[in-house]
Amino acid sequence: MNYIRGGYNLVDVWNRISTKRQHSIAADIADLVKFMQEYTFRCPGPAGVSRCRALVHKEYTVQRCMTAAKYDEYMNVLVNEINSRQPQSFHYDFVRTSEFVYTNMKLDPSSFVLDKKGAVWVVGWGKGGFYPKEGELAVAEHLMPQRYSILVKTLLESIPHDQSLRDTLRAIAALIDDDISGNDPK
Repeated sequence: MNYIRGGYNLVDVWNRISTKRQHSIAADIADLVKFMQEYTFRCPGPAGVSRCRALVHKEYTVQRCMTAAKYDEYMNVLVNEINSRQPQSFHYDFVRTSEFVYTNMKLDPSSFVLDKKGAVWVVGWGKGGFYPKEGELAVAEHLMPQRYSILVKTLLESIPHDQSLRDTLRAIAALIDDDISGNDPK
């Protein structure tokens, strides 16, 4: 485990740095996320034998050691819950998950630390594991306040993904946060 001595949380410095530096940090973060996503696994969830901890609703139990098919089945239960609360003209479809990549699953501004040399570190791995790359992007998009739009835009533009799946997973993140309206708590 590495310790970051003298580092600064992104939350504490973002508004004090130039837009050019914000773009540079956003690009560094996108590169880190792409690097993490090079690691894949055939099953979803945290490394080791445990239950999924990301995109899990408190009212729907998650089984231990899910297969990809069981993960999709669980996600479809949540999609059905969302669709039952939406007007019929607006409907989410869950696209079958094709790949599980290594993710942090809580990429909000407090998940990044800049060390004394300006290098970016990802912290807060409590929900990390192997999930769809769209899940990482959806959660980041859901959690990031508007003032971090440079970071969100850079992530979404830098990492190839299925936008439909990302939109569905973002709706699931909103459902989990009890915000079925889709309005982010920003």
